[in-house]
Amino acid sequence: MSLIRPELRAALWPWREALLGGAITLWALYWIISSPGLLRWIGVALLIGGAALAMQGIQRARFPSDGDGPGVVEVDERQITYFGPGPGGGAAISIDALVRVEFATRPTRQWLFHSDGSAPLSVPSDAAGADALFDALSALPGFDTQSAIRAARSNAPAVTPVWQRDRLRLH
Repeated sequence: MSLIRPELRAALWPWREALLGGAITLWALYWIISSPGLLRWIGVALLIGGAALAMQGIQRARFPSDGDGPGVVEVDERQITYFGPGPGGGAAISIDALVRVEFATRPTRQWLFHSDGSAPLSVPSDAAGADALFDALSALPGFDTQSAIRAARSNAPAVTPVWQRDRLRLH
């Protein structure tokens, strides 16, 4: 027997990191306000960690990914691997080899990973394990988190660039 209705649990589950970060932040604030000495400084460290966890949790919860789509995504050792259904339905690309990342909303919601000299890797945003992509891409310098979230929530058919490698210009 569960104390929380299944509908409520399903609605809260994507927000679990944000809620945990918020709880840690509140606990840290209590320690900062009410405790003397070393416990106050531990509270400051917990405050920073809790706030960072809450912010990342909010971004992740705002990005839709239910894991019910076709295929499986793995992110390991700075490599994105997609195992898709059907013949030839999988590929891998190194994060270091990426030159551009886009998010397409039609015909299905998918990530498009471009590298020099090869066809783009297309990964459905709702594939199992696709939530790991958001974390891996967030580490790219200049990754536009807000554009990715807006593109994922949009119903308009579009291909939105969310990251591009800076090219060295030789003159």
